[in-house]
Amino acid sequence: MKNWGIIFFSLFIISCNTQNQPATSDSAERDTLISKPENTETQTKVVSYCSELVKNILISSPRYRQLTNGLLEAVKKNGGTSVDIILDKSPNPEKDNSMEYSATYEMQISENYPDRHVNIAHFTFDPLKNQLYEYDVVRDQLITVEYNIDLLDEPEKFCK
Repeated sequence: MKNWGIIFFSLFIISCNTQNQPATSDSAERDTLISKPENTETQTKVVSYCSELVKNILISSPRYRQLTNGLLEAVKKNGGTSVDIILDKSPNPEKDNSMEYSATYEMQISENYPDRHVNIAHFTFDPLKNQLYEYDVVRDQLITVEYNIDLLDEPEKFCK
């Protein structure tokens, strides 16, 4: 039992030290770009968003594919049932079946087991900036994630 205390204390010290380091995104450098939003400050395109469109935006990202590649098979091998995208918050919670209101769409990828749900990643989509972010829990910051921007040209395909 003493070893667990040392391990947790070491992890706490390491996490405290990494928060003071400059923010970089290793995952963004590794991922292949599908398409990147152009200068979002000059973007004037107005898109009607809905939960299905935002979930498809997440699914189109290289980061999502990296996190979920082979994940369902591993979850089922460990007694799990599925891997889901759960919408926690949205600008229109009643319409989107989300739990709470937020100016952004907040989602999580979840491994589902009969006795628990394990959240493996948190994402945010900002409809004003047309930008997808992953929440980095270690650095307590949002990291820009690339996605297929062409999905914004066909919102009616997803939002009915």
